[in-house]
Amino acid sequence: MRLSFFNSLLSCQIWFRYRPLISFRLRTPFQLLAVIAGFSLVATQTGATEENETVVASPDGTYELHQIVPDNDSDEVKIFAVSTTTPQQKKLLDTQPAISGHTWHISPDSNWLADQVRDVHKVGHMELYRRVAGLDFDKIKDFSGRAWASLSSRRQYSKGEEGIVDFVNWSPDNGRLLISLRGPVHGDADDKPWFTDWSVYFNLPTQKFEYTAYLDHWNSQVFKLALSADYDELTSLAPASAEPLADTVSKDDWEKRQTEADRALNEVYHKVLVKLSPADAARLRSDEVVWIKKRDKVSDEFAKRGIPSNPVFRRLQAIVDLTNARSAELEARLKESETQ
Repeated sequence: MRLSFFNSLLSCQIWFRYRPLISFRLRTPFQLLAVIAGFSLVATQTGATEENETVVASPDGTYELHQIVPDNDSDEVKIFAVSTTTPQQKKLLDTQPAISGHTWHISPDSNWLADQVRDVHKVGHMELYRRVAGLDFDKIKDFSGRAWASLSSRRQYSKGEEGIVDFVNWSPDNGRLLISLRGPVHGDADDKPWFTDWSVYFNLPTQKFEYTAYLDHWNSQVFKLALSADYDELTSLAPASAEPLADTVSKDDWEKRQTEADRALNEVYHKVLVKLSPADAARLRSDEVVWIKKRDKVSDEFAKRGIPSNPVFRRLQAIVDLTNARSAELEARLKESETQ
């Protein structure tokens, strides 16, 4: 019986996409065992393959972040800081589960890295890294935990009910990181609504979380908005710019940045527009009118309450930040349409 079983296997075909790729006839069961061993080795080697992806380049041009992605979700993603001039020089930054998603943000001076992590079960956290020298970075300990603690210091919030930490922006002087928190509202019935856009700064020089009058004014209404019928419209006015510790950008430079941001937005807007059906194109034009109104409202509020108190600078800053964010949103939409 065993012999007839082996004999039935000695005439073999390897199929690929429903077609025979290789056909062969083996003379002995020992040859069959050798072939099986060979394919097992190839499968093992294939399972170990990894993909090297360039994630983002630093603004100062000195390094890039690369992630080594395994083809097996049970393995971990390795994140490296790699020298742009000497790619052989690299430092392991961190390892993360392959099933989580990562969006990296580098500060304007290239000295800080924020990793917005999307975990399973609709939650997410953030890791923050400070550049020590060259390619060496230190991870800020328990960044997300401390962010949620900053919320608890202003409003009773139970540990263990945390939701998601979102990156919002860096301040132009590299003094602050603006993040927002979202999670379930406590004390409600089974179907708990979520609050969004609770805004807080991380002061980069002092490495402490902090609030300003501008953020306090916005946060005072965050939990009320979760129960509002016009929730989406109201939350679209959340802070989008980080107040600098000091004004380090001149008015002329802000105006140049605004011109460049407008040019980039117009370019990507028209690239997206020509790919849409007439109905979708009309919808995009309508969305753009809504976005312009939102941009102006958020910019006016930032000019009114933001510090340092310089309404012209604060309004220009907000317009540039919001325009760049809109461009990034349309770039992602364009990239998605090109891959479909």
